[in-house]
Amino acid sequence: MALELRLTPQALRDLDDIWGYTTEKWSAKQAERYQDGLTEAMYRLCEMPALARERTEITPAVRLHPTGSHIIVYRVAGGALDVLRVLGARQDWLAILAKLDERS
Repeated sequence: MALELRLTPQALRDLDDIWGYTTEKWSAKQAERYQDGLTEAMYRLCEMPALARERTEITPAVRLHPTGSHIIVYRVAGGALDVLRVLGARQDWLAILAKLDERS
């Protein structure tokens, strides 16, 4: 049974930023295709949440799944897949993740 997909407010802001950047750099059509790919990856993770191993060296522990030029940062809890962030692979994501807290 697939997990419920939930996105944090920050993950939604990340997706908005990705949309804006992609539209500005390439086109709205490309932004739509890229967002569709990210969304498909998130639903695939709901079907197979263990696709990415748990990164216990990051506190709190998260899972990182690369998709395109981005990394989907998520956690599995209570029958749901919680997407915490969608970060650019070139960002200093370790520093960004260090700022996550248990409530995220």
